[in-house]
Amino acid sequence: MDYWFVRMRQGSDGPDYARELWQSGRIGILFGHWTMDEVLDGSGLAVNRAHLHSAAVQSRFPEEAVRRKDVEKLRRWTNEAETFLLELQPDDRVLVAFDQHIHVGTVGQRYLADPIPREHNGYIEFFKCRDVQNRKSFLVADLPSVFRLVPHTGRQTIQRMSAYRHLAEILDQAATTEQVRTLMRQMPDAQFLDLLSDKGWEALCTEYLRVTIGFRPLLLVSGSTLRAVDIVGVDQAGRRVVGQCKNSGSGRATQEVRGWMEDCASSREDVSYYYFARGGIRGAWDGNGCVVVDGEEILRWLQTEPDYFRALKEL
Repeated sequence: MDYWFVRMRQGSDGPDYARELWQSGRIGILFGHWTMDEVLDGSGLAVNRAHLHSAAVQSRFPEEAVRRKDVEKLRRWTNEAETFLLELQPDDRVLVAFDQHIHVGTVGQRYLADPIPREHNGYIEFFKCRDVQNRKSFLVADLPSVFRLVPHTGRQTIQRMSAYRHLAEILDQAATTEQVRTLMRQMPDAQFLDLLSDKGWEALCTEYLRVTIGFRPLLLVSGSTLRAVDIVGVDQAGRRVVGQCKNSGSGRATQEVRGWMEDCASSREDVSYYYFARGGIRGAWDGNGCVVVDGEEILRWLQTEPDYFRALKEL
């Protein structure tokens, strides 16, 4: 069983139809003037990939334009439609976000045509839909704070959830926000780090530095201002601190850490370097002027701060 996140907006600036479709027990994708009836086979269920691709492309591009365009580029344009109609399986779970809620449901057996034309900027499209059962909703503001990241997952119309799969599983299992908190409380400590986004890992690493060395950030936006640096600040003695945060669960190569040191090397002698690699590093590390902090060290620290750790999970 897979978990999927679906958006139902027409283009990047068009109307969002998520509420309308969800309340009618459907999820859908647009991607052209073609309709579901054009690609269903005789059973009314299965979809032929080649036929789907042809219908989608021909509805978007005139025949002479298709001949001129790169076939692979056109196929990439239909990838999300193919994913929605062919890879999304009955009993998979789907999540959507609207009205400050995260909504969870189970994909049904049916393909549904939408007869209503959706027009935006002079272009008309039709939704291609699947039915959704067992729908439930959670107010984001009532959930533990880590769930606030779910509505911002990726940018695609449809995508299989990986980084936030554990969060999706918890919402799937729970019936109420209190049950969500209970499941978070019962979660093994080590699994909590798997829930963190890249920004969440950066925030946790920054808090680790605040507690352990009296870190205070300088006036820069963490993780986006400098190319090679995620954290910039000073310790309690006023010495500069720079850090890099890698949220991957797999080990990083030691040469990667050395390369980072070269990229952000300073002629100043009062600089402390920290490399936060959640999955650790591969091979022996001689220090080389840089402290490497892995996920196990972060967990050991969190376990010495039980009230804060519980707040991270439940509030």
